[in-house]
Formats: sequence, structure tokens, C-alpha cells
Amino acid sequence: MMPLLATRRRLVELLGWLLPPPQNGRMAPLSIDPRSLNADERAVLEHILSADFDGASQLRNQLDRTEVTAVWGPDSVSVDLQVREPCEHAELPTELVPVEAHVHDPSGTYIGEILVWTDR
Repeated sequence: MMPLLATRRRLVELLGWLLPPPQNGRMAPLSIDPRSLNADERAVLEHILSADFDGASQLRNQLDRTEVTAVWGPDSVSVDLQVREPCEHAELPTELVPVEAHVHDPSGTYIGEILVWTDR
């Protein structure tokens, strides 16, 4: 994976965003009326997709057509996204975007990472 340090303070607040659904079934996304990405969500995606990897260009080109379709809870920053057609699909070797987006708190301590999963 390509490392990409998430140094922006706002990324700390968005930790856990875009994680895949847990396999234990305890947390299921709550459907919402589709809405556009907010500024923070878009900034995080732009930051992660600024890395150079196969399919990054196609994913960046999808941002204007990307909507939030579910949230994982009232206070959760994890969301499900959908890209409105028509769009150019990214050819990725796996469903996990190959970027290590490590998140550090303001003191520099590692507190986690942001994962972006894709689906055709």
C-alpha cells in the first residue's frame, strides 16, 4: 500500500470514516435520503485520492457524482457512498483503496487510519 499521512487536524475528527460494514452484524448502516458530500467528507476523499495508484484518476473523477446514502449511527462519521451513473469505473486489484491514510492526533500520536472500500 502507498502510505499517505493524514496530518490535517480535521482528519482526526473523521477517523473511522468509510469503514466496511462489520462482519458481526452489530452495526448496520442507516439509510438516508442521498445527499452530496459535505466539505469535510470531500476533503478527506480528495486527500486520500491524491496518492498515485492504479484507478486513482477514475476515483477522483467520480467525486462530483458521489453521494452519501447511509450513516452508521447518529453520531458516527462512517458513511456509505454511491456514485451516480454514468461514471468511469476504476480498475482496482482489490476493493480496498491501496493507500495507508494514517491519522495522528495534534501531538503526533498515531490513533488509527481511514480506509476507503470500493465496489463495482
